[in-house]
Amino acid sequence: MCSAVREAANKNRTQRSIDGPSHVDCIDLVFRKGVLVPGLEEVATSWRRCLTAHHLDPEIQGAPHIITEKEIKDSSEPLRNVILHAQEELDRLYAIVGPQQYVVLLCNRDGVAIHHRGDESIADAYKDCGIWLGGVWSEQIEGNQRNRDLPFSVLASAMQP
Repeated sequence: MCSAVREAANKNRTQRSIDGPSHVDCIDLVFRKGVLVPGLEEVATSWRRCLTAHHLDPEIQGAPHIITEKEIKDSSEPLRNVILHAQEELDRLYAIVGPQQYVVLLCNRDGVAIHHRGDESIADAYKDCGIWLGGVWSEQIEGNQRNRDLPFSVLASAMQP
């Protein structure tokens, strides 16, 4: 599962290991050993919630949580106008990140991917990883950076009011 996408990430993974500690190492330093890392305060708070409130283990990567077509429709319907007005911006962002085989996901406040831009020719690899329509990316379900071995970045995130 996700093997095609993981292969594409080998270069990124090697570079990250050269650049510094792994995701799990960072969590261990910040949460378990109490090391304060400047600039990581917000993500450290998320790591703490993932470990304590959501009982997620950063070393265990389970199968992605993907909702059904009907659930996608039900989740996207209330945001129909937002999706309509976001088309141009999604296209612009995908024109920038698409050549690097990134996918652009528009998620609702529950972290459900309700709209996307991506290369249809490699869609199955992304679908297997939950990086497509219907993937659920809420902190409660996935924590943060669940697919840290994949070419995956959160480029923008909206907070609930």
